[in-house]
Amino acid sequence: MLHCRFLSHFALSERDKALEDLEGLSALPDLPRALELEHLFDLCNLANQFSLWDRISRPLERLEQLSKETGYSLGLAQAGYFRAALLINEGKYQEAVKQYRIALDSARRAGNGDLEAEILNDIGFCHRRMGQDELGESYYVRSLRLREKTGNLPGIAESMNNLGLLCQNTKRPKEAEEFLTKALKLETTIGDKMGAGYTLVNLGYIFTEKKSRHQAEELFRRALDIRAEIGDNLGLGYCYLQLAHIAEYQGRAEELLENSHRCFSSAGDLNGQLQARMSLAEILLKSGDSARAAEIARALSGRIEACSDGPTRRRYHSLVEKCREAVPDK
Repeated sequence: MLHCRFLSHFALSERDKALEDLEGLSALPDLPRALELEHLFDLCNLANQFSLWDRISRPLERLEQLSKETGYSLGLAQAGYFRAALLINEGKYQEAVKQYRIALDSARRAGNGDLEAEILNDIGFCHRRMGQDELGESYYVRSLRLREKTGNLPGIAESMNNLGLLCQNTKRPKEAEEFLTKALKLETTIGDKMGAGYTLVNLGYIFTEKKSRHQAEELFRRALDIRAEIGDNLGLGYCYLQLAHIAEYQGRAEELLENSHRCFSSAGDLNGQLQARMSLAEILLKSGDSARAAEIARALSGRIEACSDGPTRRRYHSLVEKCREAVPDK
């Protein structure tokens, strides 16, 4: 019963209630091996979904141990998937792809189409973060097709959301809006608050590009409310980041970007922290505070070197060059 309640609360992005269910299950003595493996996966999955990284280490190690002892292919695939997620969090996308490929083989041996599709989706995400949009899109499409085959509605919405963002980034706004509108409709129908929060932010990007600032702000604020309700720091970081980029918010940009950086830090997301800091430096450059912008850029140098994200690194080097032009060496 506790496990069924957890699945219901997790599906509705009710983090605290889902945690209570898992804690109740953890308190039960001598769980059967099959239920313990399921419970360990649930603990890792919740931690991954809500960026609760301090909660993942112990259950992940146990999941790996039990799966190796029993030759449980699905458990090995699940453990590999979470190990790759930790690498993504550190900005180590190439290493994450290698880990995902190992997990993908195990997922296929286990015959689990949902996990296979999730891994394909996340490989696509890694390639997109490394600036390999065409390759990333191919994995997103493969993930979507498999999810359509298995009937995984939250997964279908996630894949369409990711394809929409990629289309937007590759200057295909019509396709982007079509994917995102379909994703939001599906997420609203099934009550997927986590997915809807991301889709609203991505739709906001489109209206920002259209110079429809009011509509973009409305979408970002709707997403912000959802993220605050479900306690998702990673999503909150992106909402604050986008609000700071809206022109009429220039006067409050620093406050919003500090909120963004705080949320990304709580979620342990390196890329988000870098984006928030670089955004602040870019805004300071535009406002004429070149010295402070250059100071922020210098402070990021060590962290940028540890990040394999191609677009982020290129953005940083462009920022450094602009700072040098504005504040030449004496």
